[in-house]
Amino acid sequence: MGIVDIIPTILAIAGIDPDPIFDGRNLVPIAETKGADTGTGVSYYFELDDKFEGVRTGNWKLLRPKSGPQHRKLFDLSSDPRELHNIGDAVPEKRAELEAILARRRQTAAPKSVGIGRAQLFQYSRDMDDALKELEYVN
Repeated sequence: MGIVDIIPTILAIAGIDPDPIFDGRNLVPIAETKGADTGTGVSYYFELDDKFEGVRTGNWKLLRPKSGPQHRKLFDLSSDPRELHNIGDAVPEKRAELEAILARRRQTAAPKSVGIGRAQLFQYSRDMDDALKELEYVN
């Protein structure tokens, strides 16, 4: 939970579906269960030191390197809160479910930068110089 969760939570309280452009998550389901993460389907994405990324939903957590060999680690935090035992091979359907959530997160994050291009070069002209002098911005 963090500051990134404020906007999605406020929008949910107002009855507005949060735009996928927001990284945070709606904390209302957790608040309604008095903080117990009961697997309500709420999931959130996280990054660690620009080297790792992951997703957590309910008591499940998937962690993977952002580049290099893709050694994914899956943890059941209800039985392994210290994340000591990677059980990804033992529960492949749960690993696949969290990998799909992570893939959707990457797809929704990518369009955030769409439409942001290079600034157009500013062409300064004599007319602008005259207008700025008239407004007394330059001498």
